[in-house]
This record gives sequence, C-alpha cells and structure tokens, in this order.
Amino acid sequence: MAANESVQRNHQSLLNNLYNSRENGELGIVVRFQCENGQVYAHKNVLTAGSDNFGAMFSPDHIENQTNSASFPDTSLDVLNIVIKSIYTQKLPNMIFRTTSYVKR
Repeated sequence: MAANESVQRNHQSLLNNLYNSRENGELGIVVRFQCENGQVYAHKNVLTAGSDNFGAMFSPDHIENQTNSASFPDTSLDVLNIVIKSIYTQKLPNMIFRTTSYVKR
C-alpha cells in the first residue's frame, strides 16, 4: 500500500511540475489560448493526450495546430485555467463556486 501511495505522489508531482512549466516553453510545444480577460498556456501534447476535443483542435489540418494558438473570447481566464489544470491533473478542483458567475448571459 505504501508503494502505491508513493507512486501516486510522484505522479502528482510530475504532473504539477509539467503544469508549472507551461509558460516558459519547456518540455514540448506550448500553445497559447486567448480568452476573455487574458492568456493561458499549455503543452500541446498534454492537451491532445488528455482531451479528444483538443486532439481534434490540434490535428494537422486545423489552423490552431499550425499557429499553436486558439481564441476563446467568451470564456473567462478562471474557467479556462480550470479546464487546463483538470487535463493536467485528471482531477476537478476541490472548490465550490456558483456556476452562474462563469456563464455568460
């Protein structure tokens, strides 16, 4: 049981280190997402491995793959960060929030 917990901790540490290296372009191709109130960066290989939707977005015949960028003008920085972090960690954040504050009317 202790060995399994150690593997889990190491795995989580690896994912957190990868997540934290996004903005400096280390460890692979980094893509930029322009959103309503800022920018978010992520590793293309992590996104495509962790999400079918991002996998399709970054397929060879799409402009997002060629430019390594995408625009989400109706999405807040907070929401996009939650999505990106959940792909890296394969966990949803432990937080309670009012979804209506993140939804445009």
